[in-house]
Amino acid sequence: MSAQPHPTPNNAVINDLRQSLAWMELVLANLQEGVLVIGKDRHIVYANTAAANLLGKPRILLLGSYPWKLMHIFIPGQETQNKYQPPTFKQISSLNGIYEIKIGDTQRVVEMSSASLAHLDQTILVIRDITERESQENLRQAYLASIIESSQDAIFTISLDGTITSWNEGAEKTYGYSAKEIISKPLSLLAPPERLEEQDEILKKIQAGIPIKQRELVRQHKDGSLIDLSVSV
Repeated sequence: MSAQPHPTPNNAVINDLRQSLAWMELVLANLQEGVLVIGKDRHIVYANTAAANLLGKPRILLLGSYPWKLMHIFIPGQETQNKYQPPTFKQISSLNGIYEIKIGDTQRVVEMSSASLAHLDQTILVIRDITERESQENLRQAYLASIIESSQDAIFTISLDGTITSWNEGAEKTYGYSAKEIISKPLSLLAPPERLEEQDEILKKIQAGIPIKQRELVRQHKDGSLIDLSVSV
């Protein structure tokens, strides 16, 4: 019995494959997100231009390199006695979310997502640098917090179960409780006993996402006196 020769792909198939690979490389090269393909030994198999720019190394030098020395990624529960622990391959394959990383002396905030190439024992890791976005959001939150804190109006926040979670100076002047006294206490503390049913009704609306605009309420001061208020939620 003579051995049958293996079929040889024709030139058209080879050209189509080359063109597909060229297009894929073009797409990956122009992505704003960094793309790394990590082998089971945790070394880089592929890196696009954005990943090279993020890590501060030419692409050619990244191939076959161990990126976890260049990029320290801080995974909750990973630190041991303040010593950096590089992620395992299993952890790399599960990176999905927002993480802090350190590249050299620079701290960055990145959004990562991973996809397993199980048949190749590899993981695709997509990295989006959101440091600037996070900085802008932090500034916005700080600005809003300063406005709330300096407001003469009573402004406070509660959780969906009615627990008070923040308390500004205006609320302290209105109700007589300091932030230290009132935070983590139930909202019902501010309602006169005879108006607790009304308080429960308001809480149910809050839980349902129904806004409350300019409702006249009677609340109770720390000293027991009653206060007439116009409340918006």
